Amino acid sequence: AGPAGAADLPDWLRMDAKAALRRLADGVEQVRKFGHPRIRDAVTIEGVGTCSDELNRGAAELARDAESLFVLHKSTSEREVELELATFGHRPVEHMHEIGALNERTLLNHMTSLDDRDVGFVRDSGARISQNPSSALKLAKGTTQTGKWPELLAAGVPMALGTDAENVSNHQDICRSMQLAALLPRDARRDPRAVTAEQAVEMATISGASALWMQDETGSLEPGKQADLVVFDTADFDWRPLHNPVANLVYGVTGHSVDTVLVGGDVLLDHKKLTRVDEDELREQVEQINRRVLREIGIDPQPQWPVL
Repeated sequence: AGPAGAADLPDWLRMDAKAALRRLADGVEQVRKFGHPRIRDAVTIEGVGTCSDELNRGAAELARDAESLFVLHKSTSEREVELELATFGHRPVEHMHEIGALNERTLLNHMTSLDDRDVGFVRDSGARISQNPSSALKLAKGTTQTGKWPELLAAGVPMALGTDAENVSNHQDICRSMQLAALLPRDARRDPRAVTAEQAVEMATISGASALWMQDETGSLEPGKQADLVVFDTADFDWRPLHNPVANLVYGVTGHSVDTVLVGGDVLLDHKKLTRVDEDELREQVEQINRRVLREIGIDPQPQWPVL
């Protein structure tokens, strides 16, 4: 996701901007025709590195007009910032501002390398952010050196919390993400109040819902909202002693402590058992697919240490 990327694209990956925008619009229409209340559309592109200014602007306008989301990777590393400064004379977020591609329907993913002006551009445009602290750490993106999480929160920017893909986080555990989101900025700022446990929970709930424009439907338990609920087993030792449940949740537990999950009132996890998926069959499918993909791409990953 950097300016050099576009020049390296093979011909079969290149597309005229107008054709790409038509394809994006068709995708939004197809998802909406499907008509499932839990499946949402989003206008998604890679970003400046592989997309022209015309495509960036057009995608942002399409998302706003369709009341969808415009989702893209942005400011993922100092390397990306350096490349865009060299190519455009602007930092990545500033470039989005300059070309008119930042608005309240823009969701910027990662955002690990920012300066104070970037925070202002995001705040003033009404854009939203999704941070993925574990992938930033694993990929050594410098989030503790160049991240602006406390400043973004202080500016009132709606912020979602994620894990990124399995291959760069090795987990899909929002509890672990909450812990990192609360602790990393404290060490970076040497301030134990830089991000609170309560703010971390909000990123995983109501602030995350706001970032996705779903705050009127979910993110908190209120009359008229969906019955989306996660029940934790507080009898687990990770919860003891139980002085402050929010602190225990953020600093002490993982997703293994989850007992029951309801989505829209439907029980999807019941006493730690999935209700709609055969877990043994799923595990076997994952292993089979993994082995097939590794064979096809010719990779045989081996641990450095012997495994007994």
